[in-house]
Order: sequence, then C-alpha cells, then structure tokens
Amino acid sequence: MTGAYLESLPDIRGPLILQRDYVPGICGEGEGEGLDDDGNLIWNGGEARYLYVLPADAANPGLSPNLDLPEGSLWRADVLHDVDPFPSGVDYGVLPVRALQRHPESGDPEEPVSGHEYYLYVLRDVVLPLARCLFQVP
Repeated sequence: MTGAYLESLPDIRGPLILQRDYVPGICGEGEGEGLDDDGNLIWNGGEARYLYVLPADAANPGLSPNLDLPEGSLWRADVLHDVDPFPSGVDYGVLPVRALQRHPESGDPEEPVSGHEYYLYVLRDVVLPLARCLFQVP
C-alpha cells in the first residue's frame, strides 16, 4: 500500500478519529479540573489509566507505537491493563502507585511554567477520555 492510497480512503469517523480531531476547551473552573495550587492534577469522571500533560497546542495522543506520545509532551504516566487505575489528584511528576512513567524515559518531567497554559489529557482507557482540557499553571 502506498501513502497516496491510504490518503484516498475516507475517514469512517470512529472513536479514534473523533479523539484525534478533538479540540480542547478550558478546564472547568467550577469543576476544579486542571492543576491546583498544591501541584495536583485534578480531573472528573473517575479513575484513569493514562495521564498526559502536554503543551497547549499539542496534537491529541493516539495509538501506539507512533502516535501515543505527541511532540513536546511534558509528562506521561500510565498503568498496565492488569493494574488498577489511579484516582484524580496526582501530584505532578510523582507516579501513582504501580504506574509507569512513559515520558520522559528517565528523570523528572519538565516543570510547567507559572502563568503558561497546558493541556491535561486523561483517559480511562484507550478510547474513553475523562479530561481533555487546557489549564493555566497558578
């Protein structure tokens, strides 16, 4: 198959295409989502398996092996399929119990800059988003 052939195929608008094309809005202030004053990442809707902090203008994460780490990602943490998901309130840069740091590969993640906007992207599972919103660092 060639790239031209693949490009000629229509999108079927399945959940992965909708996720790819999603445009985030501002995190709900009244809902408490985003990064709180104590450095905790807060989202609504339940426990998560995938957690990303991205630049505000980053592409949405997609499937592995080549679309699951958007360019410029600050931090990604997730758990394996046989591990319980983790709750909201994760301290930025501190892995939840039994979670794996996927980015950066080693060391501490880049610190978000006060006053800058970032993209919080949290999934219950691959096609089940919990939070996809922009927040400003206090």
